[in-house]
Amino acid sequence: QPHPPRRRTAIGAFARVETRLRARERRLDLRLERAVARVVPSRDRRSPRTIFAMSIRVSVRDDVIHVVWEGAPDDEALRAYFAELATIIARLDRYAIVYDMRRTSLPTAQQRRLLADYARNEGPRLRRSCVGVVFVIESALIRGALVAMLWLQPMTVEHLVAPYPEAAEPW
Repeated sequence: QPHPPRRRTAIGAFARVETRLRARERRLDLRLERAVARVVPSRDRRSPRTIFAMSIRVSVRDDVIHVVWEGAPDDEALRAYFAELATIIARLDRYAIVYDMRRTSLPTAQQRRLLADYARNEGPRLRRSCVGVVFVIESALIRGALVAMLWLQPMTVEHLVAPYPEAAEPW
């Protein structure tokens, strides 16, 4: 007896697209590994995801702290960022923070824990002097992860999660 015809569903289509994207990501990772193998001596070779450490740049203009996150998260860069931010915050009476996270990837579980601990420990200081926080994140996946983190550990100040900088300007 022949099988009934398969119905195409949105879930099935999503699964097929996801499978293709994962295969493409594996091919890109392999190409990156080959390129790194040609450039980086073998004793210094690491997986492609750990070669490029996260860069966190912080600047202050008119009581607005601009933080640009780039690359793959790195625990040491995150701790250094916390120390630099504490130094800047100590100098300002009132401030707002704009996080530009358009070129970053998802943090690991350990880094999410570090971020949540920092938010919990610095909450009282944030309540006193921070007027608001804006997160600029293009990736819907990363925006969703942040929203989930904020449900679990709500911020103590007004905040906005925006897909691009222009969406955050009126706020």
